[in-house]
Amino acid sequence: MRKMRFDVSKLVATCRLITLTNEDYEGNAQSVLADALNGGEEFAASFVVEKQTDALEYRAASCIGRLVDMMLRRYPSSVAKDLALLSNRSGSNGAAEASSRNLQYGSKEWYAAHVRLGEMQSLEVLGGSMMQHARRLRNGLGIPSASSKNPALIVRRKPCPLEYSLALLENEP
Repeated sequence: MRKMRFDVSKLVATCRLITLTNEDYEGNAQSVLADALNGGEEFAASFVVEKQTDALEYRAASCIGRLVDMMLRRYPSSVAKDLALLSNRSGSNGAAEASSRNLQYGSKEWYAAHVRLGEMQSLEVLGGSMMQHARRLRNGLGIPSASSKNPALIVRRKPCPLEYSLALLENEP
């Protein structure tokens, strides 16, 4: 079996930005972000949060895992249901469901179901890989449980208050 490769570098960089804390960039994260915002549109557009610490990588990987989970919940089906739906084995639940939905081999609906299945499978691979990576990073940091109270490993469910972000737009961070 071939190894599948995803280029998730931009997604990881975005999640690093989303999960950045004041402790990142050796305690200078706010200054780094303010410089990026005050450096002009071109600089801000090309700004990328590079790998800093394993804690930031853990938070970024966990962020991707959550985003993938939320995206998978938006689909009206699941991988298992679509696999059954598209299977043509006689007597299978998938064949019965396919015929009840008038899903004809080669129809637009049949192709759409295949595309949806591929999207969901890709998301599951990405989410699983990122969560496995997050577990390895957490274990490497000596933290046995995802429910750790270590502030460096907390991925918040809600964004920070707006006033925290507004401080980045000031000339002096």
